[in-house]
Amino acid sequence: MEKNNTPSSEGHIRKARDITMVNNAQNALEDNDEIPANDLTKPIDLVHLSRQTFGSKDLEKEVLSLFLSHSRQCLERMRQSETDDAFADAAHSIKGSARAVGAFALANLVETSETMARAGHLEDKAAAVVEIEAGINSTNQYIELLQRGM
Repeated sequence: MEKNNTPSSEGHIRKARDITMVNNAQNALEDNDEIPANDLTKPIDLVHLSRQTFGSKDLEKEVLSLFLSHSRQCLERMRQSETDDAFADAAHSIKGSARAVGAFALANLVETSETMARAGHLEDKAAAVVEIEAGINSTNQYIELLQRGM
């Protein structure tokens, strides 16, 4: 039996997997179990970020500040994109930055739209931008909270 790995099915599978992992983490919290620092209920995997920055809090702060501005710039590029390729290029940039800081749920969300745009199947760019903007805003709010505590 051949698998259907169209961009649409891959995106739905990834979203379902992410939702399942978040639900499992929430269930563990409700059961008073411990959840590791890199749990999926947080927009940033802090263990990954620490590894990427060699445990340097100063470097973490700098990298996160760069992500804040870069994600907003790329979101604006997505809004203003006139072609699927321009949209996909901006999405690819956000995806890479998100993965670098450990914002894996955001990276997966953006990757779905990037893949659809590259394949010429992004039917509703405005809806994709709204969804990605919500993910960026959530991640950036979390980063701003982290930075207050650094």
